[in-house]
Amino acid sequence: MDSYDRSLAHRPDNSSTLHSRGIALSRLDRLLEALDSFDRSLVHRPDDPLTLHSRGIALSRLDRLLEALNSYDRSLAHRPDDPDTLHNRGNALARLDRLPEALDSFDRSLAHRPDDPLTLCNRGIALFSLDRMPEALDSFDRSLAHRPDDPFTLYSRGNALSRLDRLPEALDSYDCSLAHRPNDPLTLHNRGNALFSLDRLPEALDSYDCSLAHRPDNPLTLYSRGNALFSLDRLPEALDSYDRSLAHRPDDPITLYNRGNALSRLDRLPEALDSY
Repeated sequence: MDSYDRSLAHRPDNSSTLHSRGIALSRLDRLLEALDSFDRSLVHRPDDPLTLHSRGIALSRLDRLLEALNSYDRSLAHRPDDPDTLHNRGNALARLDRLPEALDSFDRSLAHRPDDPLTLCNRGIALFSLDRMPEALDSFDRSLAHRPDDPFTLYSRGNALSRLDRLPEALDSYDCSLAHRPNDPLTLHNRGNALFSLDRLPEALDSYDCSLAHRPDNPLTLYSRGNALFSLDRLPEALDSYDRSLAHRPDDPITLYNRGNALSRLDRLPEALDSY
């Protein structure tokens, strides 16, 4: 960083140095300073597509998504087929919940770089969110053909298979993901859900407990754990798990209803009525 600053002391308007300095600051996670450096570069070269793209990345990381999208679009006005910019634009659109536009951006990126595993994975996530499960699964599989051990893609593939009710395959995908990221609480939680749906209740409970070991206050996992315990007829423990879930999400109607069921089975009927 010192080298860039010394260079700029002699040539303060050098747009290339300002851009490179912004990249270095981004890598140091000094995003506001990076953004300032990109903006200073654009004063002298306002249509430079690479700087506009880098600026968009910094804005995205700052959660300033509409500004990031504008920066990506300005970059694409001068370099319309750049797959990196199209991919990052798709990510910004997906985070803005503009999923059909995000999917279009990913597809345009893939038209120029069809085997990019990250774009294929993010395309799959957009399709998943649009409830287009067979297409999402195909996109995840295409991604894994090039990056077969990526834990996040394997996890996402498991989610699509679960939604397609292909539970043994989903379980296999979650297990492959956990081989590379064994303590991921989301994967452990969703693995528990697959096992629960397969009526493999002790294994489901173990998976929920492993998830909670790394994220102990997650209300959804506590609720799901309560359901597994209820199905195993371990009612006091189920009630405790529902209560722990409700401590973080006190008005959730499904948890309150299932808590009422546990109380009813324990013959604590006034409390069950209150929960209902």
